Amino acid sequence: MNAPIQGWRRLLARLRPQRTRSLIMLGIDTGCHRWHTALNEGTGYRVRAFIDDEPWNHRTRIGDAPVHYPSEVLALALKHRVCALVEVQDNARPASTQHCSASSNDGEYRC
Repeated sequence: MNAPIQGWRRLLARLRPQRTRSLIMLGIDTGCHRWHTALNEGTGYRVRAFIDDEPWNHRTRIGDAPVHYPSEVLALALKHRVCALVEVQDNARPASTQHCSASSNDGEYRC
């Protein structure tokens, strides 16, 4: 009796659309623009915000993602349920990705 239930769950999991994962990009240089374009072309990830400390870049947009100050990272991560912070170096590859998770017991958000 348990096997048919597991079979239905597997079938429903395949039919259910995959959830898009949210990212925050640290920086707004050329490499970040390239990764933003590449990530948004796929369906698995979406860049929700860029982080830059220059005041003249604040609240501008790169594609559909706004630029915010570094002090806003935690609030943005909570708001968008971000799975990673991505930093790009040398215009080529992500230098570091830090995975975050929310704790259901105490409501705390840990990176």
